Amino acid sequence: MSILFWESPFALPWENLTGFPVTSTIRAFDWGPMVCRRNVVVMKLPKFFRHLIGLLVLFPGLGLAIDHHQLGWETCASKRHFWGMQTNSGQLKGEVPPGNGRQYARDRVVDVRHVKIDFTPDFKRRSISGNVMIRFSPIAEAIDEISLDAVDLDIKKVESARKIKTWDNDDKKLLIVFSDKVKAGEVIEVSISYEAQPEDGLYFRTREMGYPKGDDHFWTQGEPEKHRYWFPGYDYPNERFTSEVICHVPEGMTFLSNGRLVNEETVEGVTTFHWKQEKEHVNYLISAVGGHLEKLEGRHGSLPLAFYTPPSEFAEARNSFRDTEKILSFLEKEIGVPFPWAKYYSVCVSDFVAGGMENTSITTLTTGTLFSSDTENLRSSFRLNAHEATHQWFGDLLTCKDWSQLWLNEGFATYFTHLYEEEKNGTDEMLYGLYRDAGGFGQQGRKAHRMARLQRPHGTI
Repeated sequence: MSILFWESPFALPWENLTGFPVTSTIRAFDWGPMVCRRNVVVMKLPKFFRHLIGLLVLFPGLGLAIDHHQLGWETCASKRHFWGMQTNSGQLKGEVPPGNGRQYARDRVVDVRHVKIDFTPDFKRRSISGNVMIRFSPIAEAIDEISLDAVDLDIKKVESARKIKTWDNDDKKLLIVFSDKVKAGEVIEVSISYEAQPEDGLYFRTREMGYPKGDDHFWTQGEPEKHRYWFPGYDYPNERFTSEVICHVPEGMTFLSNGRLVNEETVEGVTTFHWKQEKEHVNYLISAVGGHLEKLEGRHGSLPLAFYTPPSEFAEARNSFRDTEKILSFLEKEIGVPFPWAKYYSVCVSDFVAGGMENTSITTLTTGTLFSSDTENLRSSFRLNAHEATHQWFGDLLTCKDWSQLWLNEGFATYFTHLYEEEKNGTDEMLYGLYRDAGGFGQQGRKAHRMARLQRPHGTI
């Protein structure tokens, strides 16, 4: 019996990671629920028990993380915000209830190669205006149209070197129809100009809204499928591409995004930041955070590290940042893979939806994780820090193909957090954490069972 791991465009030394030899590496296009379009790894299950047992113990982390009353690191955005999409009726916003049948990833008609977002935020109107360029090619057959996720976006213009016959925006999807078919493998670009006043996905925090003077900022949250509220694109996790984000903010503000900063310049009171993500990642991991932010710097070898907070919170930044370099050193040693991205930044924002979100190379955190030296015996950030840092490998470098595989992202992140707990505080603390998670899972399971019984029609078992 074998187990197939989820997608990664990069080679990983799985023997170092798991302590057992890899039996084969294959290319697969259709193999059950864990299909991937690049290299996947098959391993013999009997030798997988050490980490499998860990995964089975940490699988409860998925249930725990939904409960906001747990510790901060247990409220990773990957779970809590996903379930937070539910309305009062229990259905996902704008989605048909999936039912109990087998779930499959979305079909990919085109291969997205590159996405370039260029936008300007308006802090007073709490709106944005921008342009998105998407480079893609049809995968298996010629196409004459492409459909993009675009919710409540005011589309102004759609352009391409290929002649466009028409385009239509119904406030959920942007359909672009070409005059002639685009052949399989042919690479083309479309450019979309738009405006938006996002109700989801991108959030402003300003003085006019009651926040401290000098703390104005905005932040984004993509997981699970939230970026469609502030830019058009392919908003599903089974597609990897390189990306760029360019943002124009008032002079004196900072803007952060994925990858490396390739340019920063100020002209007539406006500062333009240009970030480039040169290794492929998925849409929901794109990040855009801008505004008045203070910076604390560090290094892990040659890797740039930074920790940002709003100015009013900066006095407590060092306490939450102090374990980051040690965590990365531990994870690289334990996993056997060097940190895979150009930098590792963490940025605390006001009213974040959960404890943290592992955007590629730049984690978003809640300001609630910050603590003073006087309370360090009562509170700590290292678990949240370790959890989100682990996701840079498990979740970002390796990404679930569809949301049914989300437990793998969260399982590994929770498990390696326990391993770092052992490294920092000893085996007893690690074992207690595993015990607590197992107990929490039991409570969540019993709660879910009671809720399911209450929702059954009268007379059913």
